[in-house]
Amino acid sequence: MRTKLPKKRLEDHKADAHQGLSEDEGAHLWAVSYADLLMVLMSFFVIFFSTHKEGDSEKKNQIINIIGSALKNKVPTEMTGHESVPVVSRKPNFVASLADVSKALQRSRWKPEDPDAKGERIKVNLPDNMYKPGEFVSNAQIKASLASIFKIIEPYKEKIEIVLVGHSDSVPLKYSANPYLQDNYALSSLRASHALQYVVSLNYDPKQLYVRASSYNERQSRSLSLELKVREDVTQ
Repeated sequence: MRTKLPKKRLEDHKADAHQGLSEDEGAHLWAVSYADLLMVLMSFFVIFFSTHKEGDSEKKNQIINIIGSALKNKVPTEMTGHESVPVVSRKPNFVASLADVSKALQRSRWKPEDPDAKGERIKVNLPDNMYKPGEFVSNAQIKASLASIFKIIEPYKEKIEIVLVGHSDSVPLKYSANPYLQDNYALSSLRASHALQYVVSLNYDPKQLYVRASSYNERQSRSLSLELKVREDVTQ
C-alpha cells in the first residue's frame, strides 16, 4: 500500500524530482567542513612533530612568525620582502645583555665565569677567606669588593637579577652563642643575607636581589659569589 503524501509535501517532492535532486542529496555537505577541520589538525601535528627535535628553535621561530603574521593579516618578510611581524624571543636579548655585563666585568679585575657553558648566567667570585671563622657581618674589605662590582654593573641593573651566594669552609661550627647559627649552611646564609642588605644601600632594588646558602658544596672558602642573569620580565 502506497503512502499518500500531504499536498504541500507532494508539491515539494515533485519540484525536487523536476530539478533532478533527491530528497537527501544535500545531507552530506557537513562532511566537507569536517574534512577541512581534519586537514588543518593533521597539518598542525605534522608541523609540531617536524620541529620537536633539539636544535630546531630557528625553525620554530619561523613558524611562529608566519602564524603571527597571518593572524595580523600580514605576510612575513621571507615571503614578500615587506614588513614582517617580529617574533618575541627572550633568548637573543638574554644572551646579549649578559655578554655586555661580562665584557664590562672583564675590563676590571673581576673575571666572570660561565658555570653552565650555556650563556644563561655568569658568576663572579669574591676572593677566598674574606671572613674570619664564624663571622658573617660584611667587613670593610667585603663592602669595598661589592661596591666595586655593583658600580660596574650599574648601567645594566634594570635588566638583571643577582643572587648572592654565601660560602663557608668545611670546618664544622663547634659552638655559637647565636641560636640561629648552628651549622655552616646557616652561616653561609647569613653571610649572603648581610651582603644583600649592603647592596640595597647601594640603591639596588630588593626585588632583583636573592640569596642562596652553599655552605662548602661549591667553594670551600669563607667568601661570597654573585650569580647574574637577566630578569625574566625583561624582553627588550
